[in-house]
Amino acid sequence: MSSNSNLSNGVDTLQPDLQHSELDRFAEVANTVADAAGEVIRKYFRKKFEILDKEDLRK
Repeated sequence: MSSNSNLSNGVDTLQPDLQHSELDRFAEVANTVADAAGEVIRKYFRKKFEILDKEDLRK
């Protein structure tokens, strides 16, 4: 996976002090977290749930 990209104005968005392997690792971790979140969220997709309103503690 390549993490280097250019904006439409030709500006390179890759920070010079951040290596490609570091960006690839960040992307890998982000994908893992997104997959885990998806598993949790899918259990509640299109399910009914109750909304509880609590009193405001401020006076």
